[in-house]
Amino acid sequence: MRGAQKLPFTNRSAWLALQSECSDLRRTCAHLRQASTDCIVVPRAVLDGLLNSLHIKLDHPTATQLKAVVQRYFYALDMDAAVQRVTNGCHRCAALKKAPVFMSDQSTCDPPEVVGSTFAADVFRRDRQFILVVRECVTSVTLSSLIEDERRETLRDALLRLCLGLCPLMALLQ
Repeated sequence: MRGAQKLPFTNRSAWLALQSECSDLRRTCAHLRQASTDCIVVPRAVLDGLLNSLHIKLDHPTATQLKAVVQRYFYALDMDAAVQRVTNGCHRCAALKKAPVFMSDQSTCDPPEVVGSTFAADVFRRDRQFILVVRECVTSVTLSSLIEDERRETLRDALLRLCLGLCPLMALLQ
């Protein structure tokens, strides 16, 4: 890419036979000879193959890098579109592209100072039964109890009974 090695497929005699067969290419060659650059005119039929092989040979450059190298030596109609088509169709380059971010950022918070200070509770109804489930948030210890109904007094008594079993001994002594 830096000009240290000779670019493959730049043998002019090999391209002259292809260029002389097509009238469009003959006209383009005449136009290019009048300009200051002396490029090899590549027919559309072999352009994708040439770009693919150069893309692989040059170790998968980006579309801009490949276009810069190719335009030094070759000329073709719709060169920009062909370079984009080749680089977008490369499986290796597609695998190395940056994947879109679907995950949300996660952060941490300070750990709780004591175990047994925060709880989560819920009442499940199943087969005409009420099941109170209490979970300690730090250790995820889970206890459950069957209750008769969802009245305030019933829930308070059951919560106290379950949470006392989850409280650490140090909290009871203080």
